Amino acid sequence: MPSTFFATGETQAYYNDFADAPEKHLARALAEGFAYQGEISPQTGEPRGVKSTGQPPVAFVDFIQNHDQVGNRAQGDRLITLAGAERTKVLLATLLLSPHIPLLFMGEEYGESRPFLFFTDFHGDLARAVREGRAKEFADHAGENVPDPNAPETFQRSKLNWKQQHSEEGKAWLAFTRELLLLRQKHIVPLLSDARESSGTVLQTAPGFIAVSWRFPGGTLSLALNISATTVLLPDLPGKTLFAWPNESTGSLSQHSLIVRLAQGESAS
Repeated sequence: MPSTFFATGETQAYYNDFADAPEKHLARALAEGFAYQGEISPQTGEPRGVKSTGQPPVAFVDFIQNHDQVGNRAQGDRLITLAGAERTKVLLATLLLSPHIPLLFMGEEYGESRPFLFFTDFHGDLARAVREGRAKEFADHAGENVPDPNAPETFQRSKLNWKQQHSEEGKAWLAFTRELLLLRQKHIVPLLSDARESSGTVLQTAPGFIAVSWRFPGGTLSLALNISATTVLLPDLPGKTLFAWPNESTGSLSQHSLIVRLAQGESAS
């Protein structure tokens, strides 16, 4: 799920493909699977992706961060470091309450903030080549001191801080994740057994805001999120509220908030 650029506004390197209206790319990925479906990539000038609307939601595995994405950054920054806790929680809820298959990065469930750096255990010429390659890759990043991939401390810095999950903040994050997973198990997973192709629809987008719905034989699931600095009016989202964070509001979404609703039965959509 192309979420990092949406949450951070980053446009360098391969994020340049999503620099134009990032909310539309994220909404399309949630509704249809792929953000690019054969369109020209601004970065490469070549077609990117294939048509994905012919697949059911369960054909797609989504994540808001993973080892490759985080580890390939110069400093191994996690999303919580880049975007802050509030935005990250909104995106985590989006991940776990959408009908795509979610993937959690290690420690994400309790809000791990330690970096995950690019580390290796190479020696000799290969170690030297990797070290020099990483330095060259980020040479145009002013002020970036890229950690040596072969240094033992680079690996040590990337280990999870297991004590963090027992802190008050870690406990709150873990409770948040568990609540979302329970809601997913109870209300969303039952919809997926007979999920059809082309079930998703983009309802509305605006800078920092998206609203998407998915139609199933068992009901219509709707999700809206807002990470912008302004309150946004909601489109019609039928059904009862499954989840609202940090609290439910009527008719609009304030900064750093999300709402998910479910209308039972296909006729409700």
